[in-house]
Amino acid sequence: MASNEEPQPSPFYRLPVELVQDILEFIPSVSSLHAAILSCSLVYTVFLDAEETITTTVLLNQIDADVLPEAVMAFKSSQLRPHDADPKCREAILDFVHRNLE
Repeated sequence: MASNEEPQPSPFYRLPVELVQDILEFIPSVSSLHAAILSCSLVYTVFLDAEETITTTVLLNQIDADVLPEAVMAFKSSQLRPHDADPKCREAILDFVHRNLE
């Protein structure tokens, strides 16, 4: 490259946003998705525009369908506060048990 020529952007930057989103949705793990998001500004911007869709797709691809109900319950249970004395917390725990464990 001659010294007076401007560096050309990567052809990746010319891809349609929808294609970049599709690529992100096929990433095999959340940790790999995180690395990809930090790799360049285009990927980061595309991720921000479709964060919920991309993250949900990657998670569903990463979690085997046979254990998905248990994964959802584990996530929901992580939001409970079992040591909180507030009656609403106790109600939330009882509701969780009634809906998921009976």
